[in-house]
Amino acid sequence: MPRAVAFAVLVALAALPAAGQPPPAAVPNPPRLLTPGDDARHPRAARSAAPTPAGPQRFDRNGDPLPAGALVRFGSVRLRHGSALTGLGFFPDAKHLLSTSATEDGFRVWDAATGKEVARLAAPFAAAAVAPDRSVLFTFDGRVRVWEPFAGGRVRDLAPGTLPGEGASAIAVHPEGKLFAAAVPNGIVLIDLASGDRAGELRVPGDQPPLRVGFSPDGRWLAAAGPRTGVWLWNLATRRRVRTYPASQNDVVDFAFSPDGTRLAIAGTPPVLYPTDSEEPVEGFHAPEVAAQVVRFAADGKSILTVQEDGSLSRLDAATGQEKDAWAAPAGVTAQAPLTVAPGGVWVAAMDDTGGIRVWNPRDGSGPGVERLPPMSDPGFSADGKLASALAADGRVMTFDPATGKAGESFATEFVDEGGVFWDARSGLAAGLGKVGDVTELHVRDVMKRKLVATVPLPAGESPFVAFPPTDATRFGVFGGTVTGVYSTQTGAQLRSLAVGPAEGRSVGAVSADGRLVAVSANPVAVYEVATGRKRFEIPGPADPQELTFSPDGRWLAVVDAVEVTLFDLRTGTPGRRLSLGVGEATFGCAAFTPDGARVATGSSGGVITLWDVTTGDALVSFDRHEGMVTGLRFSADGTRLLSSSVDGTALVWDATARPAPAAAVAGAVEAYELLATPDAAAAHRGIAYLLRTPDAAVKLLGERIPVPTAVPAERVARLVADLGHAEFPTRQAAARELGEIGAEAGPALRAVAAAPPSAEVRRLAGDLLTRLAAPPTRPDDLRAIRAAEVLETIGTPAARAVLTRWAAGPAHHRLTTEAAAALARLSPRR
Repeated sequence: MPRAVAFAVLVALAALPAAGQPPPAAVPNPPRLLTPGDDARHPRAARSAAPTPAGPQRFDRNGDPLPAGALVRFGSVRLRHGSALTGLGFFPDAKHLLSTSATEDGFRVWDAATGKEVARLAAPFAAAAVAPDRSVLFTFDGRVRVWEPFAGGRVRDLAPGTLPGEGASAIAVHPEGKLFAAAVPNGIVLIDLASGDRAGELRVPGDQPPLRVGFSPDGRWLAAAGPRTGVWLWNLATRRRVRTYPASQNDVVDFAFSPDGTRLAIAGTPPVLYPTDSEEPVEGFHAPEVAAQVVRFAADGKSILTVQEDGSLSRLDAATGQEKDAWAAPAGVTAQAPLTVAPGGVWVAAMDDTGGIRVWNPRDGSGPGVERLPPMSDPGFSADGKLASALAADGRVMTFDPATGKAGESFATEFVDEGGVFWDARSGLAAGLGKVGDVTELHVRDVMKRKLVATVPLPAGESPFVAFPPTDATRFGVFGGTVTGVYSTQTGAQLRSLAVGPAEGRSVGAVSADGRLVAVSANPVAVYEVATGRKRFEIPGPADPQELTFSPDGRWLAVVDAVEVTLFDLRTGTPGRRLSLGVGEATFGCAAFTPDGARVATGSSGGVITLWDVTTGDALVSFDRHEGMVTGLRFSADGTRLLSSSVDGTALVWDATARPAPAAAVAGAVEAYELLATPDAAAAHRGIAYLLRTPDAAVKLLGERIPVPTAVPAERVARLVADLGHAEFPTRQAAARELGEIGAEAGPALRAVAAAPPSAEVRRLAGDLLTRLAAPPTRPDDLRAIRAAEVLETIGTPAARAVLTRWAAGPAHHRLTTEAAAALARLSPRR
């Protein structure tokens, strides 16, 4: 959801008056609530889904629960809603704060005084509002849902069709809690909250839906604002638009009613006050010439609170506009959306420069004492394993006790560019740009000893990527647009220059554990021998890998792409395993091998860490999860602990010895074939593993059991698509069911009719079918096609290619055809 829209939605939350409810009862660390259907819309699991570790609930130093499998947390998750925070709003009691995220982690409720999480709901949304009874109303995909975070986390749905197919851009709940207003194209719809029936419609000038709606506390008025439209006012008794107030040219204009509903304050430069019975500003009200982003009336209506662009807050006399008080924002707060003020001005909440949420009392700056750390990367253990560390986004090295999470000393790295620092926890060395006079060089520093140990001259404008071997502290790799080579950490002397050719910007690179091999992302990825400078081989793969990582035993190179992690056999330069998260929003970002090279851990943009078996490619354990993208992984020397860092400002130590229950054995090839169609991904991969152990028999079995499908006649698809608009409901439903069974072959016809639908019903049905086609496959035939193509692609023999070629010649858009064609395309460069 665009940040501007989210801001408008949640400013509306804070504007609602308190309804006299008693303070809510504490909800002690409730589990994350995942509503039915939401997991399918936002999948996190890998294609080979792994179980999460079992065991007793653990807590960090702050008393907050740790994810299953985590032992220690450095930093805090309090008032931290991942890396995609989109909105903030206080509940009417001013004691609790609601935050929203554009990810699947839709809603969280926080105690404003302590920062502790009270409740959460994992659900996507388009617009949201807090009701007077402290429930949360939200919309998504035309649905309207009500979440009750203080009543056991119940979620109920209003009747389907409550909203038009386009959905709502903003919503607000009437102060009596009996109806709500939803902004839709060309108007505002009033809807009964209990039944979902329409209670009225309000017309909006132009063709832009409002981005902000709000009721007056007395329930007499409704105000709305669109992009650069001013503020409109409706009399709810007559359902007529009675006034239009001019406003600033901001995309989303904030406004607030006085407690008695007789005045309307509108943000701007300066803020302006209007009576609700006139379009002329209140006489005698002259506010300072400041750019007010947010306006709020005090509970007694005698003053107006304004939040300026720099985060400062002013209290204005509601009669004269004269500034009575002014308070600066705490250090580290940027007053950009999302930002909100609690009823009565007792709290202000905004995003801080670490990406977390800061809550403070504007009068004295006090707030929850939350340990707030910047995003971190490059985690690792010291050589003796007694100290853990990570590199903060501000260029500092943060240290902590890996047994307790207690913070240790932090060290400045003293480089010119804080964002271009590379850290090796084992050796204590960091690399970055340094200045000697007017000349910029690459400097390597012993951070703990605050000592410069090596310098490397650089061409003007060069800012290279630097990689340290995981166990060899005598050398490091430099990968730039024009400079690529291996250098000594003692002297800075070049040990080997590598002729990789020019590159746009800096490349990504890695140095093997023994310092003998270098991998560089020079499109394609290439592996070089340091001793001779000879290119050993090129590896076809992604043009822009996120990371390259050698296994400690030197057998494997992990090429981390956003979509998959490919493990290449360094003896032959051929791919041995492809690890995939499947279809979904999460992408890979980093990987790390265990010291014995038997397992590899991957971190995703969704915060999930997966531990894989290198030999079989099976996902062994899924650690769920950080509150933001995983930025780095490193195992301890004995392989029993895994350290991860994240943009969420925390580092976690995981129990890397965790194992799922032993997988059931596969009786034979026939059972393995049947497992390819099961929705149980772990069972399916037991079947895949069995077939890969007998490749010749597997090729023969799959070739015989899976024939090339027969194309669905085009005239049948056309007839079914036409029946989506049939006058009889059973005919429409039957057509939709058959088209769903046909699957992707019906996709082109459905997209064509969705682009120019003859009716709203056809648009809805075609849209629903296309959404199902875009979702992760669930039909057994589709699952078998995906996994059979994966098996033959991994085998890669001429016989396997022949079967894939036969499948790829099948009907256009059929799942088996597309999967086989994609497998052949990936195999082609490997010839």
